[in-house]
Amino acid sequence: KAIGETIGFIVLDYSLEDLKTEQKKSWFLIGGIILTIFIIMMFVLNLILSYMIIKPITKLRDTMDKIRDRKIIEPVIIDSNDEIADLSETFNQMSEELLNSYKTLEAHNKALKESERKINKIKLYLSSIIDSMPSAIIGTDCQGTIRQWNREAEKMLGISSSQALNSNIQDYLSITGLEKEDIRKILKTKQIHSVKQTFHSGPDQRKTFQTTLYPLTAPGLDDIIIRIDDITEQVMMQEAVIHSEKMESVGALAAGMAHEINNPLAGILQSAQVILNRLSLDTPPNRQAASSAGTDMAAINAYMEKR
Repeated sequence: KAIGETIGFIVLDYSLEDLKTEQKKSWFLIGGIILTIFIIMMFVLNLILSYMIIKPITKLRDTMDKIRDRKIIEPVIIDSNDEIADLSETFNQMSEELLNSYKTLEAHNKALKESERKINKIKLYLSSIIDSMPSAIIGTDCQGTIRQWNREAEKMLGISSSQALNSNIQDYLSITGLEKEDIRKILKTKQIHSVKQTFHSGPDQRKTFQTTLYPLTAPGLDDIIIRIDDITEQVMMQEAVIHSEKMESVGALAAGMAHEINNPLAGILQSAQVILNRLSLDTPPNRQAASSAGTDMAAINAYMEKR
């Protein structure tokens, strides 16, 4: 052997496929180990998160659901000293405040329901009073829009409340005896105003209405109350009384005139009867008086018959 000389060759034969197979096995093994470690870490992390974060948050959510569904306050149990505990403490404080708000709201709600019940009772009471009145009662605002129309108004004017409400009073001026100037006057002067008008409902029939307007004087109210009374019978009675008084006056006058006439007439009749007795009766005093005058009663009777 000489140094630096080639004296032969050594050939090494190795399969790369086996190397690649072994390499793949190694990668799968490493990947499996890493995956297993990752899964274990995720599981442990999930447990930690579940215990430290998810479980407390779930408690908060469940408590909020109970508060929402059952309207009761349940405190969240605090078993840690982390940020979740602070959040739970804050939530418990808010829950307590919410409970106090619920109680306050329930008290206010109860008071409001009681007030509403009383208001509805008062409304029903006032409505019954208005409907029971024998006069037609109509309520309007400052624009003339009708807000009140009682049963007597329906009966007297022949218009239902459903038809009259929210319409304008100017649509019914002809049947109420009012004029546009009456509405303006009452709004301006704020004084009670009254008008009387007679309607002819037939050839020999008539009705007389007394319409009175009352302005509401409470602050912030410009409404008007219109009261209509059917005074037809009252007017007829007044006319009958006036006619009776006139006839009584005529009767008294006739009686006085008759008395004044009867007084002198009685004297005249009495004197005429005396003359008739002196000239027609054949009595001894008459014969004696006639004989003294140079005549007799037969001659006197003949004279009277001729005259």
